[in-house]
Amino acid sequence: MSDAGTGADDDTATGRGLSDVSEPDLLSLSLALERGELSAPFTPAALQSRSLGHLSESLRPYLGLDSAGLGAVVSAVLAERRLRKQPKLTLVWTGEDPGIGHSRYTRIVLPELFAGARQHVLVAGYSFDRGGELFAALHAAMKTHGTTADFFVDVQQLIQRLRNAAKAARKDC
Repeated sequence: MSDAGTGADDDTATGRGLSDVSEPDLLSLSLALERGELSAPFTPAALQSRSLGHLSESLRPYLGLDSAGLGAVVSAVLAERRLRKQPKLTLVWTGEDPGIGHSRYTRIVLPELFAGARQHVLVAGYSFDRGGELFAALHAAMKTHGTTADFFVDVQQLIQRLRNAAKAARKDC
């Protein structure tokens, strides 16, 4: 699809569109459209006159729309952002409880969290004892639900632990 009048050429399929535009900027644009302070044709100069010139590139695919059309696009983006579920983050702390909060054992909390994971898990840690037991629920979530995981660990410490375990296994034979 191409609109020779605006220079827009299917940027909506390949560009970032309005995804990088801040909510306050979208609200300002929406308000300017509602009040009739900004109307078609939408040009970089017209946007600049409403202190929205920095949105020219993001709005380029939509500049050929009329006021109602652009307003509908902006309203849809704002509605989507309001309805989008924010990821629920849970911090698990391993170590001494300074008495400030309520601590639960990592070996109990992590399997519970992993079992409920449906999209993505981010794991950061230095050392994991009994990893097979600890990560079994994550493995099940990955197999069953397609959950993905990223790990941030001290690789050198992990390599050393594996070497020590291999040496101990050779001595036991």
